[in-house]
Amino acid sequence: MDPSPGGTTIFDPTGATGAITNAGLLGFSSTTGATLLRDACGAGNCSVVPLPTPVAWKYYPGDTATTFQPVQAVPTCTPALTTPYEESVAGCVQTPIACNGTANIDTSDYTFLRNTETLAAVNCLTHSTANQGDSVDPAHIPPPVEFLAGADNPVVLAGALAGGSDVTVSDSLVTVPVFNSTTGTPPTSPVTIIGFVQLFLNPDGMSNSPPNTGHVKTTVSNMAGCGTAATGQPLLGNGASPVAVRLISPP
Repeated sequence: MDPSPGGTTIFDPTGATGAITNAGLLGFSSTTGATLLRDACGAGNCSVVPLPTPVAWKYYPGDTATTFQPVQAVPTCTPALTTPYEESVAGCVQTPIACNGTANIDTSDYTFLRNTETLAAVNCLTHSTANQGDSVDPAHIPPPVEFLAGADNPVVLAGALAGGSDVTVSDSLVTVPVFNSTTGTPPTSPVTIIGFVQLFLNPDGMSNSPPNTGHVKTTVSNMAGCGTAATGQPLLGNGASPVAVRLISPP
């Protein structure tokens, strides 16, 4: 769902080209932060509770037991990450996520609160536990987006780069799979991937939020629709896209 005001969709959900339906979404930044559509089920059983209806700028957690394992290259963080969900967000997932392929939504009984886990994992991934992660250069919105190194960027901490310097890659840039769901109707897992959106995870969207809300403030830096005829290399992992994503600029 297009999260910008008045938006409806991000990609054409039925066309062979995977056309982007709102190129003006590039450079759009969330103000309140994305949150999970459903968190812990308490004493209930999430596996028998229907998924909530889709809402713009909210997301469903992926099923780490099937879709996003195994995880490698988990960064060192304080506090340390302890759950597979946290590791799948902050680490490198080797399972391919392909255009027109499927991914599973987590419908299990949550052992821990997913919003709290998301907060910890995103802070770890983006080196933003002290709100000193990389940021988007405000002089380059709309895209092409440029990034500024934060004080807690490992390269800055190593003394190889000054904080505030332009950087071409950033751990704060992630590629998020998108699926289509009929408006007003909860999805059924697994879901079919119809495109990908690259989001920059802004450093002020984590620790500055109220405790344990799991808000993730982002800026849209790129989009790529699949289309029904799409073929080729599936997307792997997270962070800066390892495959070419065509840049669609507003007219």
